[in-house]
Amino acid sequence: MAALAAGTRAGFEAWTRRGLAIVGTSAHPAVRYWAGPLLNNLGCECAGAGEHEVALDAFRRALEARRAFPEQTDAIQSAKESVAEALQALGRDDEAAAMLAESR
Repeated sequence: MAALAAGTRAGFEAWTRRGLAIVGTSAHPAVRYWAGPLLNNLGCECAGAGEHEVALDAFRRALEARRAFPEQTDAIQSAKESVAEALQALGRDDEAAAMLAESR
């Protein structure tokens, strides 16, 4: 989560890449868990900068990471909502509605 305190976009991205690299080399569930939050934060950063395609990719990857922990239903639901919001920002309302319908 050091990326959140980096102070610059470049620093944010560097810390996020570093965290994802660590996650990617670990088989331990407690480490693998962090892919979801890291990718979610990346998606939020990109969405805030108006980079909605990049945000959508990050949010989709975060959703897949969250699905690896099916017991965390609230986190999965939040990830689905983030994907839907990114789709809406891109004017892809039908896809967003489908994503939200899947959630119910």
